[in-house]
Amino acid sequence: MGTPYEVVFDAYFARVKDDLYTAMDAEELEEELIKILEAALPRFLYPKVDLNLRDNATTEFEETLTNEEVQILALLMNLVWAETKVSDIEVVRQLYRDHDFQLTSQASHLRALITLKSDLELQARRMMHNYSKVVDREPDFDGLAGG
Repeated sequence: MGTPYEVVFDAYFARVKDDLYTAMDAEELEEELIKILEAALPRFLYPKVDLNLRDNATTEFEETLTNEEVQILALLMNLVWAETKVSDIEVVRQLYRDHDFQLTSQASHLRALITLKSDLELQARRMMHNYSKVVDREPDFDGLAGG
């Protein structure tokens, strides 16, 4: 038995809190999460399992994913989410606060989102780099220092 998408989605929701998701019904939410997962999959460089062996109808990967693979996918989904927030015109337009009619800083909000995106990219690269160095749950140091 493979890994259900729900495992990856739970790991993703541990990283992302978005009010938009609470406004969706279960079917809309699943469709949105599958779209984000589909966008994240090609970013997973050199996975040790075939991530193309999956079924969107049963929402399950055919192979069993390790916790590390699940966390990398969740992080990559978080990166896709951050990219959509950076490009979303509704997020970057200026908003008024009701209590004092003060304009929020459009530039600082966008800067924070871009910094988040950059941090997520760096974290994803590091996780995939570390993931690629492990063979059968043991570090692979054969190629280091002429080994």
